[in-house]
Amino acid sequence: VGLMATSAGASAATLDAFVLTILVCGAGLAGFFFWVGFRGTAIEAQVDVARRELRTAVRNWRGQERILETHAFAEIESLFVHRKGQSARLCVRTVREPAGVEIVTADNATLKYLHEVMSRDIAADRPRRKAAAAKRVKSEIPQWAQTARAAGAR
Repeated sequence: VGLMATSAGASAATLDAFVLTILVCGAGLAGFFFWVGFRGTAIEAQVDVARRELRTAVRNWRGQERILETHAFAEIESLFVHRKGQSARLCVRTVREPAGVEIVTADNATLKYLHEVMSRDIAADRPRRKAAAAKRVKSEIPQWAQTARAAGAR
């Protein structure tokens, strides 16, 4: 009789531990789904012409947004379309993201139009490349050339 009572008590403890494990895992999974639903999964790009910035944001199921990144138009170095077959991606290369950030994926015709419009919007804030390149060019003769010239003149 004592052996049976011990065996039944061990089974009840094992069953309780199993049920507790299932409840904890279920609560963790429910918490994860709640967190993903609250956080959001739909990433969107926003072009704010009034603030002169490009933002990436996540929108949750309630329509609330959370800003992930903000890039001022002045930070944008180039805007380019990466084509692959029928679909294409509009990407922005910024000072902080030299590899480029994908903004939108669509067909070639739509992205061509969007590229033109966005290029006009950000052109005013983009630094002038010709002026910057002219400043980088030295009008002086390099030191090695001066040395060679001086040696040849002797």
